[in-house]
Amino acid sequence: MKQKRILLMVVVILLTSLACGLSQSVSQQNEDSSSVDKPTQEESGGIFSDIGKKEVNSQPVSLNKGLSSLDYYRMTIEVELIGPSQQDVMRIKSTMESAQPQDASFLAMENYSMSSDDPEADTNISYIWTIGNDRCTGSDEPDDYSFDTSEPDAKEMADLVRDLFDMNFMIEDPQFVGEESMNGIQTNHFTFQLSGLGVESGATVLANQGEYWLAVDGDYMVRYSLLVQTSSSPEKINHLKVFANLEEVNVPRTISMPQACYDAQNNEE
Repeated sequence: MKQKRILLMVVVILLTSLACGLSQSVSQQNEDSSSVDKPTQEESGGIFSDIGKKEVNSQPVSLNKGLSSLDYYRMTIEVELIGPSQQDVMRIKSTMESAQPQDASFLAMENYSMSSDDPEADTNISYIWTIGNDRCTGSDEPDDYSFDTSEPDAKEMADLVRDLFDMNFMIEDPQFVGEESMNGIQTNHFTFQLSGLGVESGATVLANQGEYWLAVDGDYMVRYSLLVQTSSSPEKINHLKVFANLEEVNVPRTISMPQACYDAQNNEE
């Protein structure tokens, strides 16, 4: 259970660091990309489809880089760990929204855990709103809100931290399925399996299924799912499920802080 807690803590840090700079301007991304030579097929992970021998790229750009290319979006990422007993459960669900023209973002993070040693479930929800240099954090507790305004150089440092902890999705030997529309975006669909499961541990592999949908224009991840299950005995099953979904891409929205944030600001003043 300790290892699972460490893993999910890493996930929380990654998602929180992304939330600190989800509204990064697109112009810098475009400048960076225009100054770099296009990679070769081997460097970019390009593969050929069976239909007309069309080359398609199978490797996504990093999560933050992909999201930074969009004006608006809503993304959900879920991670679930169960095992070795069915009472050992940890789940984390994050919902990220961004409105780059407004220089605003929102993150909601839900955590759930229980164990065979402590069967009483522990749940909590936390929120982060960022609009310009203003930032508000809150939770499911009515009085647990705080408000602060960062200096420009501090916000710049937070952006560096975000880039440092950028995320890449785990993918191995992808197989091209076809071009499909997913969440209103034209994508290339791939499937994959992870290698090496059970080789060192001797565990039986019960499930090993991965697939993802990559935007044709921009190579950013639109949907990703991974299910892995292994077992060392009938009563011990380890389960890992990861799901990411990007939707409402470039659908205009306005992000606003709740009144509780401004109440916290007034109290601190």
